[in-house]
Amino acid sequence: MSHSYKLILFGKPVVLMALVIFCLAGCSSQPNKSLEDLKRETNDFIGKKDFPNALKSANAMLAKAEKDHGALSSECADCWLGYGKVQVGLKDYRKAAEGFDKAAEIFTSLKAEAPILAQALFAAGANLAEVNEFDQAEERMARGIQILNNSGDENSFNIISASTDLASMWLKRGRNKDAEDLLQNLLKPCRNDPNTPPNILARILNNLGEIRYLRGDYGDALDYYQQALDLAQAKMPENDQMISVFKKNVENAKGKMKK
Repeated sequence: MSHSYKLILFGKPVVLMALVIFCLAGCSSQPNKSLEDLKRETNDFIGKKDFPNALKSANAMLAKAEKDHGALSSECADCWLGYGKVQVGLKDYRKAAEGFDKAAEIFTSLKAEAPILAQALFAAGANLAEVNEFDQAEERMARGIQILNNSGDENSFNIISASTDLASMWLKRGRNKDAEDLLQNLLKPCRNDPNTPPNILARILNNLGEIRYLRGDYGDALDYYQQALDLAQAKMPENDQMISVFKKNVENAKGKMKK
């Protein structure tokens, strides 16, 4: 006779009761993580560049925020920003843009402060540009700039950085004159302000060089490229990827001038 998988408990057969008790005990030993714990966990994984695990934590973080605070809460918007950052790390720029767009949508409904809303729009625009959705990208960038302008923050470095990104998009689309006009308008105030982040000023100089290079003005291009490189080497980290780009641009311009 075969043995049945039953246990006798208080005179009654109980099917696999021991296994059920064991599982329940195991589950109770795993306390639910708080939203703050999940945020820290996600950021830790991002810092370690462990983006697959960061995505798992980000999804759990979103679910927790929606359950505890509601889908249109500021907590949920913050989690969508975190989700977007994770997708950037995974190089899924379309999903990253969706995350930043969702955050911007919630911030808009909550009438959040202008810089927070604008940053979400700028992030969405930058990621849409990565997948060549330039019309949508420009719309996000322009809306973010307008929001900051309306808030009286027209001279902020957020606007300057976003405008530099917008000029880069125009260059990719062949709108060189529009890009040049915008960059020239940015150049003087950025040069005159000692607080301008060096990476922003270096990008402006480099992009002006790129416009000259595409025009065939290799001497002027070299001048701008060299200024960008000198600034980057003087004030930016040695391992910054922009430095290698600037060096290559200088070499290319010099090579064109020798022909």
